[in-house]
Amino acid sequence: MSLPSEDLEQLYDAVVVDADGDRVGTVGQIYLDDATEQPTFVTIRTGLFGTRETFVPVQDADYTDDGELRVPYDKSMIKSCPTVDPEGRVDPDEQTALYAHYGVTRTSGAPGPQRPEDDDSTEESPPPPAG
Repeated sequence: MSLPSEDLEQLYDAVVVDADGDRVGTVGQIYLDDATEQPTFVTIRTGLFGTRETFVPVQDADYTDDGELRVPYDKSMIKSCPTVDPEGRVDPDEQTALYAHYGVTRTSGAPGPQRPEDDDSTEESPPPPAG
């Protein structure tokens, strides 16, 4: 995975491009693994006015010098992703469904959202997004 490890904030609002190079949407939220604090999922804002958020795993994603997040899935796979509420944690059943949909091997802890205002505090799990 080639994501900016030091400054994840630069991923927010990045354009997400699918395996064919087509624009899918923009990054809405970043979900970190509770155990490793590494990014596991991002949500992609899609639809008219970016009102829908769709989860996509980022373990094989690349962040380009152009500020795009390239994911190894096509647009139709992303848009047909199981529905998961982007407010709060991804529970184990949701995580299993997402990984199965994308054909990805499951990682360790339950992912929780990382907000732009979160810092490197010692909290074990970040709070759900405000709103």
